[in-house]
Amino acid sequence: TNLLKKVLLDPSLSISDSHRAFQAVALWDGYLTLERVFTTNFDYLIERTFDKRAAPITRRNTRDIDAIRRDHRMSVIHLHGTLEEDDGYVLTEKDVYAEAATNLFGCFISALSNADAFVFVGYSLSDPDFKRIYHKWRESIEKRGENDKFT
Repeated sequence: TNLLKKVLLDPSLSISDSHRAFQAVALWDGYLTLERVFTTNFDYLIERTFDKRAAPITRRNTRDIDAIRRDHRMSVIHLHGTLEEDDGYVLTEKDVYAEAATNLFGCFISALSNADAFVFVGYSLSDPDFKRIYHKWRESIEKRGENDKFT
């Protein structure tokens, strides 16, 4: 944990061109177009990219999501927790495949089910975390008999 904190929470880490491009799309004509961003990253580069327009969400403050939306800001939902939550972050492949239900995963499934559009950025189709989430979501949609979702 201490080594990860030193590497990933270093305040001198710079915002990349990819973060700036993401910001340009999310701030279309100066207006924030996204309510939520789900991430498995432990760092706060997304929040830093959007400055005060974004707020981190972990399992400890999920109740803040509605207040953040009402304030016209974007929730950055850390599905795997953050390194500040020494007792609650997900790191290993075993952790990723654990079936422990969390409020955050419920938010994610709800967004997958209800959003008009959903974009996965930076993932390889061979990533075990992405595969787990994707297959679980597709299975849930198929069980409900919904045919209007496309991949």
